[in-house]
This record gives sequence, C-alpha cells and structure tokens, in this order.
Amino acid sequence: MNETDGFVLTQWGDWTTAQGVSAIDDAARVGSHHVTIIVELSQSDRFAHDVAFARTPNPKQGQEFAASQQRLRLAEVAAHARSAGQQVSVLPILFARGLRDRQWISPLDPRRWFENYGACLSSLARELEPFGVSELVVASELTLLFSRRRPWLRVIEQVRREFGGHLTVAAVAPQYPFLRFYDALDSIGISAYFPLAFRRRATDSNFAASWRLHQKHLLAVARRHKQRLTFVEVGYPATEVAACRPWNFDFQHEAADLELQRRCFEAFGEVWSNVEELRSFRVWGLSAPGCSHPLAFEPIGKPAEIALKDIFLRRSRRFP
Repeated sequence: MNETDGFVLTQWGDWTTAQGVSAIDDAARVGSHHVTIIVELSQSDRFAHDVAFARTPNPKQGQEFAASQQRLRLAEVAAHARSAGQQVSVLPILFARGLRDRQWISPLDPRRWFENYGACLSSLARELEPFGVSELVVASELTLLFSRRRPWLRVIEQVRREFGGHLTVAAVAPQYPFLRFYDALDSIGISAYFPLAFRRRATDSNFAASWRLHQKHLLAVARRHKQRLTFVEVGYPATEVAACRPWNFDFQHEAADLELQRRCFEAFGEVWSNVEELRSFRVWGLSAPGCSHPLAFEPIGKPAEIALKDIFLRRSRRFP
C-alpha cells in the first residue's frame, strides 16, 4: 500500500490535540495514508536573524523545541495518526512579523540566520523519531534563501546527525528547477500550486493538458537529479480562481466555486495517479470542522472529496 499520500494538517496557532485528532480521523476515512503536521517558527521581521520556535514561553529557550508548547501537541497528534494507520511527516513553516509571504524573507545577516535556523531544525529533528515521524521537510518556500547552496548543505548535515528519516524541501513552482542542494536530500520537494488555466473558465481537458505540460518539466528535473518527486503541498481553494491561481487564499474576496475545486482535483488524478516518479502528494487543507473558511482549501465535506478518494484509491492499487 502507498503510505505516503495524504494531507497537510492546516491547523494554526493555539489549536488543540482534540481538533487534530478529529481532522486525522476524517483524513483516514477518505483514504489518506499520511499526515503532515506543521511546526511554526517565527522571526521579528523579514530582515532579522532571530529564528525561534513559536509558542515558547521562555525567549532564552527559543531554539529548543523541547521548550516549545508545540512539542506535546506534536507528540499526541503524531501518536494518534500512527494509531489511525497514517505515516507522519513534519513541515516547519517560518513566519516573519509584518510579512505575508515567507518567500521574501531576506536576513541582513545570513550567516547568523542559518546558524539559528540550523539550531532550531537540529533541536526539532532530535525529537522526531521517538514520536514515530518518518519524514522532515527541511524548509518551506524560502525562495530568496534557497538560492544558496553551502549554508543549506550545512543545515541538512546537522539534521542528518539527529534524524534518520526521509528529508526533502518545499520549493515554489517557478524556483524548483534551480535549487542546487537536491543531492543532499532524498526527494525533490515542491509546493505544487501550478496554474491550470489562464482564465477563470476552461474545460476539463484544458486542465489535464496543463498538468501534462507541468508534468513533462517536473519529470525532466527528476531524471536529471535521479530522484523522485514529493508534492509537499498541492491543493485548490473552493473559489472561482482555483484553476488560474491555486495558491490564492483571499477567500473572502472571491466567489465560491466548489465544482471547480473538484474538477481541478480530477485533472490532477487523471495525470498523476499512475506516475511512479511521484513518490507522494499531500493535500493542503485538513482541519477540524469549523476551523477554516468555507471556501478554503479543505476538500473534505465538499464535492472534491469524492475526486480525492478516487485518487487515493487508484494510487494505493497502482503502487501497493
């Protein structure tokens, strides 16, 4: 059975273990075999280097995951996920105050930034195997920082000393071909928000054709690096821009289109369900009932749920 396709648990802030458990049970019901749990980090602004774990009561212990309030929650939710038949990965996401998009984090002192980020990741990695975590995403969508090779090699080396599981990264769609440290990782990780149309209304065949064009390039990159692909995130909002701007989370400013979300997932399944080079995909959008906007990315409880169930089933049969 393919045990790496599943969801990203998109609970933020002060969510509870009970909410995580409820969401994971929903994921298992629709055929998921994997859940990614987010760990939040923060820094004071986009130019700072003071990387620390969020929700750490003592600022002097900001780089020690054991001191973060997130640790116990991760342990409890990961334990439930494993008992529900789910593999578990961890996705660190870095927030900078006053900045909406972490792609533009650009520290004035990169050396100290990498020292602090590496210390946080090492501390996190040290805790993971006892929790049953099998995969760690080393970094997510840090576009300006991903242009560097040597500092990331040092961070990855630090993490390897503490964690024996699968390591990948989450690069945004325009940048993924250009990362220069895939050789230190175990797969090519991508935030797979690829547009499927240039206009808001297009046919299902247009969506599938667009995915095939993206697929051609993705597979070429995978062959070049002799690695498989991990879609660390893939998803579509339940709005009218799902096909042309799948990364868009301004739900309150867009019109609802739940059927378009379903059609986008169906196109994804048509193109990727039988592709062995896709090691894994994780759907962005898994939360407890009432914890997200009704037009957000969550497919469960919407027409897209049926399409997603079919994808999980087809891939589990194709890659037992």
